[in-house]
Amino acid sequence: MKKKLALVLSLVAMMCMVFTSCGGPKTFEEYVNSDSELMEDIQEIQDENEGLTITIKDNTITYEYDVSVLGIDKDTAVAAKSNLEQTITKTTDEYKDLIEDFEEETGIEGLTIVVTYTYKGEVLATSEIKK
Repeated sequence: MKKKLALVLSLVAMMCMVFTSCGGPKTFEEYVNSDSELMEDIQEIQDENEGLTITIKDNTITYEYDVSVLGIDKDTAVAAKSNLEQTITKTTDEYKDLIEDFEEETGIEGLTIVVTYTYKGEVLATSEIKK
């Protein structure tokens, strides 16, 4: 009787592992696409922050800020490049905390955030941030 019970419990445990690994989203992109409320929240954040575009591909979240919406010309934007790089450096810990929160909430490990400042599509400063 004990052997049968142990065998049944082993089979149930294996089935749970199989269904758990196959059932949920495997990437952050899949997670976001499966949650319409989260997709609406992302759209709202973009709408509230002119010049910001958020894209999610696999486990990479990209925040692209187009500084041309500030009404500055290209020369001014290029001259501000080092300031933009410093801004990314100063906020790296906040982005790492965000990665940690996302990973904890979703159970998906290995997320990356890319922060990019552009001027009408031309990259001024960019950084890839991992936990």
